[in-house]
Amino acid sequence: YSSPTFNDCDFTDNVDVNTTFAGGMFCGQYSSPTLNGCNFTGNKAAYGGGMWCDTYSSPTLNDCDFTSNGDENTQDGGGLRSNSSSLKLQNCTFTSNVARYGGGFYCTDGAGEFFPTLIDCEFTDNDASSNGGGAWCGVSSDPLFQNCTFADNTALLGGGLYSFLVSITVENSSFVNNHAINTGGYGGGGMHCLESNLTLNNCLFARNDTVTNAGGLHLDESDSILKNCTFANNSAILNNGAGGGLRLDNSATSLLYSCIFWNNNAAYHGTDQVAIAGQSSVEFWYSDVENGFNPNYHGIDLDPLFVDEANGDYRLQHVDTGHAADSPCIDTGDPNIMPYGSTRIDGLPDLGVIDMGYHY
Repeated sequence: YSSPTFNDCDFTDNVDVNTTFAGGMFCGQYSSPTLNGCNFTGNKAAYGGGMWCDTYSSPTLNDCDFTSNGDENTQDGGGLRSNSSSLKLQNCTFTSNVARYGGGFYCTDGAGEFFPTLIDCEFTDNDASSNGGGAWCGVSSDPLFQNCTFADNTALLGGGLYSFLVSITVENSSFVNNHAINTGGYGGGGMHCLESNLTLNNCLFARNDTVTNAGGLHLDESDSILKNCTFANNSAILNNGAGGGLRLDNSATSLLYSCIFWNNNAAYHGTDQVAIAGQSSVEFWYSDVENGFNPNYHGIDLDPLFVDEANGDYRLQHVDTGHAADSPCIDTGDPNIMPYGSTRIDGLPDLGVIDMGYHY
């Protein structure tokens, strides 16, 4: 039941001599520590290389960095492992951490009431030899990610993020240049969901790739709702891969509103944007999908006119910001969604009917 506060502390090159729990710091049951501006670097353990948050703990971490924790012997949570913890992370970074599951971050078992919240966090260049390069979330942990970035992470499945048996919500976040390297059929360069309920609000999936199926997002036995998401330049171009942007398997379902799917690529003919298998279903509303999508497609098939797609700027062209033409995605999104953020280079907020796609 302790609640200590740590300010500007460094936890460096610590090793759990029993090779079990928490190389850098262990948060015991019912503890509520607060960490501000702390750094976890080069720590190692079999579980939770940098930090372990145990059952019923409620840690709060602000402006903390987890770098190069874990190694090939770390089972899960190279940077941080949360087990039935109501962990709160804000403005934390996870960089170059390693584990078998959840190279950067791992959470499991919400015990019905203990769920992690991650806000303004970055997951970069983490590696999982199995699933969840940036993060792995499973078994009723039901996490919330807001304003998070997943970039340059690698795993067999779910290069950026992997979920299993959870209800997971991701908002205002980006998945860019993540990699799924499994050669056995399933992939999910940006994200892979297995037996999960997924909600994505205002997310960007760009330049993610897989060596098999689902360059951007893979849904397997999962149900999902996506609103104002952009999928662009994701690829599944090797080994007869299908679903450059999105793939659904084993009775997965997805409802998509105000989304853009453009310039995704897949080896299997006709599945550049979306692939469906195993009695799965997908339905688009108020969306822009290259080459359309039948039979459940209700939208447009027009070049969205991104500002600078080659350099990763997926805002929309507007005549009144100096572009030659207006994007057809302006004011054509779902009128039932409240506008937020901006698709313009001048940062003016979206007003009236919401624009399609990701808002900055």
